[in-house]
Amino acid sequence: MPDAWYPCVGRSRQGPGLERLIVQITTDEMRPVQEEPTYETATDRGCVCGAVRYEVTHKPTRVYACHCTDCQRVTTSAFSIGVSVPGEAFRVTGKELQPVPGGITEGGRAKTRWVCPDCGIWICGGVKVGTEPPDYTRHVRGGTLDDTSWLRPTLHFFARSKQPWVILPEDATVYEAAPPRA
Repeated sequence: MPDAWYPCVGRSRQGPGLERLIVQITTDEMRPVQEEPTYETATDRGCVCGAVRYEVTHKPTRVYACHCTDCQRVTTSAFSIGVSVPGEAFRVTGKELQPVPGGITEGGRAKTRWVCPDCGIWICGGVKVGTEPPDYTRHVRGGTLDDTSWLRPTLHFFARSKQPWVILPEDATVYEAAPPRA
């Protein structure tokens, strides 16, 4: 087994003398407790109450964390995790999603969040499901997946708004604001 990082100790404090300690252990004797999780396509996902379920039939194109203040407020957390998939690979079953205003982008565009009409869980954003133009990318909320063990954000958006205690991975791609549009 090649050298691996095992974060054994982590501590930090704010202010002068910010300290972070991660211990690297290198040994052939240590093995991960479980294999690296993998994404499985065509698995059901959905809201808390079960009224809305959805299927994704294509591997995600990216997994990201958004640290913007809108996502912090809506999720009542430090960031939201998004999973990007081709629009045509996303299909909703159960109740129809309801639109909810999601704020205004820096460019002045109104954002729409699509939520369960019963429990209000945010499922995805963007245009109405089923009306996607060609080559559209759907952004699904990572927490609505039935199995979140494989989620590893490799992109971080709006890092300028991240909470000061959030430490971004060194190998992540970080954008201070919105990423460039593809």
